[in-house]
Amino acid sequence: MSGWKSKQGKVRVLIADDSELARVVLHRLLSSDPEIEVVGMATRGDEVADMVERLAPDIVTMDLRMPGLDGLAATAEIMKRCPTPVIIVTSSGIVGRKDDVFASFKYGVVDVIQKPDAVGSSPAALTLIEKVKILSRVRVSGDVWSPGLRSKSLRPLVKPVWRDTRAIGVGASTGGPRALHRVLTGLPADLPMPVFVVQHMSEGFVPGFAEWLGVDLALDLRIAQDGDRPRPGQVLLAPGGANMLVDERFIVRLNKDPPETGILPSVDVLLLSLARTYGADALGVVLTGIGKDGAQGMAAMKAAGGVTLVQDERSCVVFGMPNAAIAVGAVDEVLSLDLIADRLLTLTGYEPKAEADRSAGSEPGVEPSGS
Repeated sequence: MSGWKSKQGKVRVLIADDSELARVVLHRLLSSDPEIEVVGMATRGDEVADMVERLAPDIVTMDLRMPGLDGLAATAEIMKRCPTPVIIVTSSGIVGRKDDVFASFKYGVVDVIQKPDAVGSSPAALTLIEKVKILSRVRVSGDVWSPGLRSKSLRPLVKPVWRDTRAIGVGASTGGPRALHRVLTGLPADLPMPVFVVQHMSEGFVPGFAEWLGVDLALDLRIAQDGDRPRPGQVLLAPGGANMLVDERFIVRLNKDPPETGILPSVDVLLLSLARTYGADALGVVLTGIGKDGAQGMAAMKAAGGVTLVQDERSCVVFGMPNAAIAVGAVDEVLSLDLIADRLLTLTGYEPKAEADRSAGSEPGVEPSGS
C-alpha cells in the first residue's frame, strides 16, 4: 500500500518522535493541509514498524533519537518488513550525530529535512508539507543500498568523445545525497578537472553532509569558499544558503542573489556560469530532485557546445529536475545512476595516470621521468 493515497485522496502519515512537543508541532502542521492525514504517532523506535504494518501509512516522518530503537534501526526494520518511504525530520544543529543523519540514506531514508520549530509558513514548515506529499509516491524496497536499476542511454550522444573537458557541474535535490555518493565514488583521485556540486540542503546540514560524503571519495571534497581557485581532482560543494559560480577569471564566487527558482544554492546559477566560463569544455549533470532547477543552466551549457547528462526516471527518487531539463531540449543523454560515473570518464577521455605515463614513455624521443 506504500506510495498510494487513501480512498479519501489524502496522504497518510505516521509521525515517529519521542518528544511530545515535536509530535504536537508536526501533527498540527501536517493536519493543517487538507491533503494530509496523520494516521498515528509513535513515541518509541521499537513500535514504529508494527504501526506501519497495522496502519499502512504512505510515508513516515522519523526522528533520529528515540528509545527502544533509534531512527536508523527503526527504518531498517520498516524496510525489512513493510517498505515505506521514510523522511528523517531532525534539527540541523546536530551535535555528535552527523554520521547518523547521512548514514540514514544507506538504510532507505528518502530525504533528511530540518524540523520546523512552530506551525506556520516558515520555509521548514512549507518544505516538510511539500516533501511529504511528493515523497509519499516514491517506491522503496528492502534492498536499500544495492546497485540501482540499470538502463541504456535513452538517446545517443550525437557528438564524438571529446577530450578537452575542464570542468564538471553537478546539481541535485531530493534523493541527491545517495545519488551524489554513487556518482562521485566512481571518479578517481587523478581526475584532471574539478567537479562543482550543488545539492539543495538546509544550511545547517551541509558541513555534516560534506564530512559524510568526503570519507568515501578518492577526490578531495571541500565546501566552497569565495575566492577559491578550482583545481583538478577536487570537488567543490556549494555551501548552504549561497549560490556558487565561477567567474571569467576561473575563480569561485559565492552570493545570495535570489535565483528565478527561489532556491539557494541554485543549480542554474552554477551551470550558467560554467557555460559562460568554460563553454564547450564543460560537462553538466542533473540528478534526482523536485522542481526545475538546472533546466535553464543545462540549456545554456548545451548551447555553448558542452555535453549534458541527466539521471533516468527509473533510478531517480524524484524525476522533476531531470525531466524539466529534458522538456526544454537541454539533454544529450539520459542514463541510469550507475552508469553516470563511467560515462563521465569516457566523455572526458580519462586515462589512469599510470597508463598515461606508460603511453607517454613509449613515444619516440620521450623518456620516462625519474630516470
